[in-house]
Amino acid sequence: MKLSCSTLVAAVERYPALTEALALIRELGFTRADLAALEGWQNVDPSALVSDAGPADSVAAAVRSAGLEVSGINARPGPMLNDPAPEAFAVYGRQYEALLRLAGRLDCQQLTVQPGNAISGQNRREALDLIADRLRDLGRRARAAGVQLSVEAHQGSLLEEPGEALAVLRELWPETGLTYDPSHFVMQGFGLSETADLIELTVNVHIRDADRDRMQVHYGRGALALDDLIDALRERGYSGAIAIEYFHDFDADLASTRRLRDRLISLGVEP
Repeated sequence: MKLSCSTLVAAVERYPALTEALALIRELGFTRADLAALEGWQNVDPSALVSDAGPADSVAAAVRSAGLEVSGINARPGPMLNDPAPEAFAVYGRQYEALLRLAGRLDCQQLTVQPGNAISGQNRREALDLIADRLRDLGRRARAAGVQLSVEAHQGSLLEEPGEALAVLRELWPETGLTYDPSHFVMQGFGLSETADLIELTVNVHIRDADRDRMQVHYGRGALALDDLIDALRERGYSGAIAIEYFHDFDADLASTRRLRDRLISLGVEP
């Protein structure tokens, strides 16, 4: 297992340039970064990658300057994955292909996408079938590009419930795996025993402390069973990245990021 840090720890209001976020991660002692590519938020707009090589060039230059390896790209194209309109998925597909090209530029072999949130009037079963079909398509494209695709079982999304996430991903494995972030389960009251089966399908991990109804709390104050989680990952042969992901300037002084970093290293995660 390899330690990484999400660029989301560097709040865009205080670190507006990607170069600043990556420099901060390097200053914190990390050698790997999980790059946010979240349309309209942080740090790379997927739509900007479609028609102009400039943004991709800038991202590649920033990564080189920081001397970091990009362990994963955490992506959210403009349209939601479950938007039923064919034209919306066409836009999504163009942005996704641009993200795959960026991953190639960065020698990054992992890309995370989001399943989308419920749309008013959309039948849930049909929505789950739709995202499964689309993830199957996206997974094939990623595999052809030498990239491992994963989808995050995000609280509030169509895949927030562990059983549904497991059922969908079993159909898609191995072309599409899971980005496992325990905070999304902890805040819903699910313990590790209720989500452990998902680890078999996990290809990327995001991590922060959390508690019931709270997606993030300062490290050591929540219900994250970190030692047990690392044991479970190790027992199942997980060897990918574990990216610390506090966000929205919650960990403004980065104390929790540092403490979580140190604890992960003490548990044998490669720095």
